Amino acid sequence: MLRPGRRARAADGASGGVADGTAVPIPARAIGDCAHGGSGARVFRVASVLVLAGWSVGCDHGDDTASSASPEPSAVTAVAVAASPRDAPPEPSPTCRDTPGCLEEGQCGGDPGACRATSDEDCRRARVCGDWGLCVAREGRCEAGDHTDCEASYTCKMRGRCSADQGRCVVKRDRDCRGSHVCRYEKKCTAKRGWCRRE
Repeated sequence: MLRPGRRARAADGASGGVADGTAVPIPARAIGDCAHGGSGARVFRVASVLVLAGWSVGCDHGDDTASSASPEPSAVTAVAVAASPRDAPPEPSPTCRDTPGCLEEGQCGGDPGACRATSDEDCRRARVCGDWGLCVAREGRCEAGDHTDCEASYTCKMRGRCSADQGRCVVKRDRDCRGSHVCRYEKKCTAKRGWCRRE
């Protein structure tokens, strides 16, 4: 136990806290040991005596590195590199060949937003060729080139539209109707005004 007389020898007016909240001077020796990095055993002995006497002593050696430490730069860099999208391959730009218009109408050329039929090959692969006989590329679209394109089409077999006229397949001759579905099952075997009709 420290005698009350030793409290009077405190230096620099430093103080500590006691249980009842009153300020009590801290011995200058304890403060000097903290300030000058005294030996651990010495500081411990002094601190133990002061605690028993009701003092609160602490040595301030700077910021608490355990609570305020930042992540290591290497760890931060590794996370940033792993999350960076720069390593991902760029997405390919869409083209007219990726659009439904290429498959349906042969509009596989040009730029997206202004796709056009630019080759007979694209038209012949498209559905408009097999369905409607539009198998030749003309002025950016697929049209009927001749009677052969029309005669091979679905619309010829079903509706008798087997003759090419101004880029389309139409009914022009009686022979167009006679091999069609409408002639066989509906008796519409005569070409009149662009349709197969009954006589």
